[in-house]
Amino acid sequence: MIERRRLGGIVCPIATPLTPAGKLDREVLQRHLDWLTGKVDGILLLGTSGEFATLPPETAAEVVRIASAAIAESTTLYVGVGDTSTARVLRNVEHLPERTDYAVACGPYYFPAVSQLALAGHFAAIADRSPRPLVLYNIPQNVGASIQPATVRELAEHPNIDGIKDSAGDMMACLETLALAPSGFAVMQGREQLAAVSIWAGAAGIVSSLANLTPDRLRALAEAISQGDRQLSRKLQIEISDLARIFEQGHWLAAMKAALQELGLPVGDPLPPLSACTPDQRSAIRAILSRHEVHSIAVDSAPRLERAPRR
Repeated sequence: MIERRRLGGIVCPIATPLTPAGKLDREVLQRHLDWLTGKVDGILLLGTSGEFATLPPETAAEVVRIASAAIAESTTLYVGVGDTSTARVLRNVEHLPERTDYAVACGPYYFPAVSQLALAGHFAAIADRSPRPLVLYNIPQNVGASIQPATVRELAEHPNIDGIKDSAGDMMACLETLALAPSGFAVMQGREQLAAVSIWAGAAGIVSSLANLTPDRLRALAEAISQGDRQLSRKLQIEISDLARIFEQGHWLAAMKAALQELGLPVGDPLPPLSACTPDQRSAIRAILSRHEVHSIAVDSAPRLERAPRR
């Protein structure tokens, strides 16, 4: 039996850097991974921030192959396997690399009217077949159906389902999920604006697109809460919520990539049909970064394209 690694903490759903031709920029990916080492507890490949739904299959496979060999041993690795149907997700889990610690699956998207019974069956089928423990991913604004707290409670009984990333932004439902979840089941918050209240309420961590840009503030917030410092945690939450206004500048994914470019990491723009940020939107992003003194992303050592995989 494979020993479970830490689930929770500060998890970065890493952006996928692309060249102007839309190919994976391996060097930039390695630079970003190197910079994140020691700053986050986990890396999520092929999350929404990683453009999993729009990447060509060969690019997605290359992201997983390159990054899974390069991520530090101390970092928990999550790999997104979400797709439009149960059959497609089952195909994806068959190709998880050995280095994977957790598979992450959203509900099937495109057909929005999926019942709770169907969702429960979808996730149970994935967990039955996945060679790694499963983390549920609740993002109804993209999928069209929310995983209700009672369904999470039911799925939490599955021996191969260990947690949930909740990006719905519904704090009442999140609190109910926290109340219903059994001991050892990790509820992680995916909305930066709800980070503090979620951790105070018992969430196991934060899976935040902001971790691509400023993981130090998310770490400081979690540490302030662990020390019971309400005043500091409030101050940091206000800063984090203001930084999240970056995502209001055009499409949030384009804004995240524009912010990374402003910080010196040339990750390119999102794939079409998403549009890059306008000059005015980029100016607003620069102002937010400057207001909070977010520093450039720099790596002292030369990039290493691959490391030996974990044995």
